[in-house]
Amino acid sequence: AITSKMNYPTGLKEKGKSFVEFTIDSVGQMKDVRLIKGFNELADKEAVRVLSTLTYPFNPGRQKGKPVKTRLVIPITFDPKNSEKR
Repeated sequence: AITSKMNYPTGLKEKGKSFVEFTIDSVGQMKDVRLIKGFNELADKEAVRVLSTLTYPFNPGRQKGKPVKTRLVIPITFDPKNSEKR
């Protein structure tokens, strides 16, 4: 899971989401990870960093039965209350 690889930013007191965009190519590799909407500089950098470290193959999108490059956006939630439970 993404959260198990995340280093919660020290001193982050606010709850929010960093929206990260990336591409899954036709063979299932993640590429072009970038922030598209952030809320806190430290959290945004960590969201991009942790997604950039994922190396396992993903299932590529399909169009007419053939694998195709797909662009996705996911929110990564940072909540100070949840960071204390680890």
